[in-house]
Amino acid sequence: MLCGGLAAENPADDAIQKICESMKPHAESKAGKSYDVFNAKSYKTQVVAGKNYFIKVIIIYLVKNNRTSDMLQY
Repeated sequence: MLCGGLAAENPADDAIQKICESMKPHAESKAGKSYDVFNAKSYKTQVVAGKNYFIKVIIIYLVKNNRTSDMLQY
């Protein structure tokens, strides 16, 4: 791995999913939505003055519509 360059893409593991789960509230807050699914798919790393993670995430946002009706009063 070259310092500053991106490593090859790897499938996400439990450690990457844990990072993803810790970032979920921040993503939801920024988007103003609550995600039903937020799963890491794959990732790349970059070594600089620390380590950057580039994570591909599967996000599913289900829109739930509730329909109600009132009976007309005669």
